[in-house]
Amino acid sequence: MMSEDYFYWHYKILKFFLIIPPKRWILKVPFWIISVPHLVLICLSAFLETTQLCLGGSGEFSSDILNLGISVLHFMGVNRVASWHFVRKDIDAVVEGVRKINLNFSDFDCPNEGSARTGIQSNSNPIDEYRAQKLHQTKRFCLTMISIFLSYVVLNISTSYILNHREPTYQKWNPRLNRSSTYRDYAYPLWYPFDTSVSDGFYWLGFLYQPYAFYFLMSCFLCVDCLCVNIIIHLTSHVDILRFAFTMIDKNVHPSLNFAEIMQLKERRLVKCIKELQTIYRCAKTLNDIISLQLLFQMFCMALVICCSVYRVTSVTLGPEVVFLSSMAMICILETFNVTWFNHSFTCQVFELLQCVYKLDWINYPPKLRKMLVFLIMRLQKPFYFTMGFWLPLDLDVFLTTIKTSYSFYTLITQSGTQLTTTGRED
Repeated sequence: MMSEDYFYWHYKILKFFLIIPPKRWILKVPFWIISVPHLVLICLSAFLETTQLCLGGSGEFSSDILNLGISVLHFMGVNRVASWHFVRKDIDAVVEGVRKINLNFSDFDCPNEGSARTGIQSNSNPIDEYRAQKLHQTKRFCLTMISIFLSYVVLNISTSYILNHREPTYQKWNPRLNRSSTYRDYAYPLWYPFDTSVSDGFYWLGFLYQPYAFYFLMSCFLCVDCLCVNIIIHLTSHVDILRFAFTMIDKNVHPSLNFAEIMQLKERRLVKCIKELQTIYRCAKTLNDIISLQLLFQMFCMALVICCSVYRVTSVTLGPEVVFLSSMAMICILETFNVTWFNHSFTCQVFELLQCVYKLDWINYPPKLRKMLVFLIMRLQKPFYFTMGFWLPLDLDVFLTTIKTSYSFYTLITQSGTQLTTTGRED
């Protein structure tokens, strides 16, 4: 059923994370009363993190580099979550458009001989079966992907704060009380407007705020990002369904039809395929207009996060922290690869339609159909690209460029760290 497709379940997840209001007006007031402070608090964490870095950080170069990468990651999440509320209606329109693609293939039905004699409708349409199977596989794949990402957020948060809570306490001067107090470092250094000492301040308030803010911030980011990626995956699946439909244009023709009726049937089928392709292009272009600039910023941030994580991995010796940071770098690489791979796959899948058009029965087609096919080929020879910043095609070359840029940042940071260490020894 339409209500049980993938997007139905994804929107359920979005509602859980309080970034989609309920449809009933009586529930919207309490929703906004809860969600507005909630969104402010989770987005505020990135600014508090950056403030602490600007005030001097921890004083350890490798630790501050990691915190820089984490703050960039959180700002990337803030950008996507904040912009979501401005583009939500446009994305909703794209989702509704995707749901309506390839719904009716009645012109591809082939009545059997019994139905022709008795007048009872008994149609065989392999495209409907192929569509149902393909979309079911796509639904399972998309649900698995978002489940893995959201599960990793829980694992990441749990691991980082369990490791952090094992850190020992220490004594240092408390300027608020004008005496020494007991402190313990947080997993991520944030600037707080209150005393964060364990003995005399609100340490636990700050400790509990961090996992709450970072869990909801990164989960919301992944939900928004995965929704856009999964729309592209569904568009790619619909192109594959359309490719199968092109192979059926010359098949499933009843032998009782004369030549003119056969040509009219094939023309209707061809027009159906072309209209569906136009709808796919329209949905893809609208989605690209929404996310193109956001992806440009996101790819730049991912390059910084990866290089900062890798630099910290090469600077620490504790096994648990190495595993934790390595997994964070790998999940960032995987997310970057997903975005570029599925965008590239959509372009390749559209381009493969050309082969289906070439294999049609051109010899027996009338001039009108041949002219229609020529125009279709001319359009397909100009493949559609999702872009970054409306100018750079978002394909696998972008992924490789991101990795190379990340390595360049890593080299620069390594050289800077070595110079700081050498200068510190000389002093």
